[in-house]
Amino acid sequence: MEKSKLSDAFSMCTLMMHDAVTDYYEDIHDDKGDPVMDVDEVIKKSSALKTRVISEIQMIIDMTLEFTDSRG
Repeated sequence: MEKSKLSDAFSMCTLMMHDAVTDYYEDIHDDKGDPVMDVDEVIKKSSALKTRVISEIQMIIDMTLEFTDSRG
């Protein structure tokens, strides 16, 4: 893999994290724009965000490992 491809992959993963945070912001507000005040619901939505972000971070780590392994 070329360095530019690794950088492109980093860009894609960080954009996915950005999208996840934007979705989270919207999810913790109701249809009227009021904040969700149910603690259990906020915990559930926060957990979903953590899962999405951790997945993208792991992808960055995995691609970096692949890149370094392919270079010997």
